[in-house]
Amino acid sequence: MTINSDADGVTWIEFSKYKIKNYKVDQIDLFDVTTEGLLNLPPDFDEGKPLFHKYHCISLLRNAANYHSSQLLPFLDHQFGSLKYPDRWLRSFDSLLHLNKTYFLSISSKDKYKVLRRCINERLTLLNNMVREEGAKYSASTEDRARFNMKKVKEDLKSVRGFENKKNILLRWRADYFQDVEENPKAKFIRDIDIEIGYITATKNSIEKESKIEKTIFDDSAAQLASLLGQLLKAENKNGLVFRGSTNPFIKAVCNAVTDNDGKPFVENTIIRNITEFNAGTLSKKNKIDLDFDLDTDKESP
Repeated sequence: MTINSDADGVTWIEFSKYKIKNYKVDQIDLFDVTTEGLLNLPPDFDEGKPLFHKYHCISLLRNAANYHSSQLLPFLDHQFGSLKYPDRWLRSFDSLLHLNKTYFLSISSKDKYKVLRRCINERLTLLNNMVREEGAKYSASTEDRARFNMKKVKEDLKSVRGFENKKNILLRWRADYFQDVEENPKAKFIRDIDIEIGYITATKNSIEKESKIEKTIFDDSAAQLASLLGQLLKAENKNGLVFRGSTNPFIKAVCNAVTDNDGKPFVENTIIRNITEFNAGTLSKKNKIDLDFDLDTDKESP
């Protein structure tokens, strides 16, 4: 499943089979998908051209948005009625709707979106039941299996943003494999997909956990923060240095908890480099902030 997007705000996919009519020359029936209303249509109308996948997707979304809810099932039946693998078309259309939910809702209603997704699920369930009742299955050809490789999956992942969108793409590939090739959770392709889903989920959880930590704002530069930390790390009492052992965990903790005025965290390596310059006496004087504190608690008060 190839996924593309452009400045029109529509994410379009390439249907393996589809029907679209040129309203200028073809007879148009009620549920036909047509080019009517499309701008910048190439003069040499040809449904075989790759660009026409985009026009087909836009037309599908617009047509579905314009039909009454009671017409959505007949609309779907008309689209896949003559196809060899109608379930593939339905799953592609379901993916198209999901990827363009914002666009669809901008030209239609939330209720119609829900009805349309429900109609697709009803038709998929019906088709699956018919296959089981007849005791037949679609045989997975070598061509079918070749469609499922991680290179294509990763190309799809690059085309969308956001953890949820990427996860949904992976789940769609997973479902397509089960339905088009074999229902085998131990298949290598499925294991690779599950690894990607696990990585995306872990990364999302880590970022969300990090974002929930309350931050402290430091209203100055990284060099000046390093100057303060350098002085703290060199502070002494009667027993010697107040901070002992490795300083890297301390610096890392500060960088995780402190941001600049724009909410950006300070880079740990930058702070370490500036502290090194501070200790060597090469940190610019304009970046130094002198602290005046006495940690010797045993000294008598005046």
